[in-house]
Amino acid sequence: MCLSNKHTKWQTAIVTPPQAIGAVIGDNLRRLREQLQLTQEEVAQLARAHDPAWDRRKVEAIENGRRQGLRVEDLLVLATALNVALGEFAAGEGEVRLSEHRIVGRSLIRAILRGDHVRQDLSDLPSGAKRAELFRARDQIAAAEAALHPAPVDADLVLAARLGVAPQVVLDSAYALWDKTLTEERDARLGDREQPEAGDRKARRNKTTRELSALIEADLRERGIKFSSPGKGGKSTRKE
Repeated sequence: MCLSNKHTKWQTAIVTPPQAIGAVIGDNLRRLREQLQLTQEEVAQLARAHDPAWDRRKVEAIENGRRQGLRVEDLLVLATALNVALGEFAAGEGEVRLSEHRIVGRSLIRAILRGDHVRQDLSDLPSGAKRAELFRARDQIAAAEAALHPAPVDADLVLAARLGVAPQVVLDSAYALWDKTLTEERDARLGDREQPEAGDRKARRNKTTRELSALIEADLRERGIKFSSPGKGGKSTRKE
């Protein structure tokens, strides 16, 4: 992941919003079909050799992005019927929305479909160490993504560090509660009142941040997510 091209990344994201995975697959299916000079009915005929449920309407729905819940079986049938690599269905540039809060580049999807994302350096580690390394890598990726998030996330990062969780855990909770980051929600609640003297402004920011942070902690508890919270004397206590 490149951390040095922040401006370019977000300028690109503004011009070309992330596509749903179904739309990406549909666009590439149409591209492949036209390159092979096939009609939608002919694609369906080729697919029926592997799955009799295929018809022209299914091909049309996929191409138009109306089948967001594509199955792995569908991709395998298409790749076999058209004699193409799975990665062809993620060809092109741009970002793909895998879920409400997860966006990845098409190059990563192609690498996953090819198996190139597998880290060989884990092969010699014992099982327990492999598990720990996978979660460590997850937290590093989440921290990097949070640092590059287009929305302000300074309060989210502070809270994540205080609770001892990955930044994405706090971001996911904030989006579930307010459909925005903790930082954005805090600033929105302060609004135009942030004009008076600096001392009062800082006090209000801190108070609002604490109140919103408490809501996130309550949400994490309700969902059974474990986190640490400073106890007496600055020591951390584990919340179940």
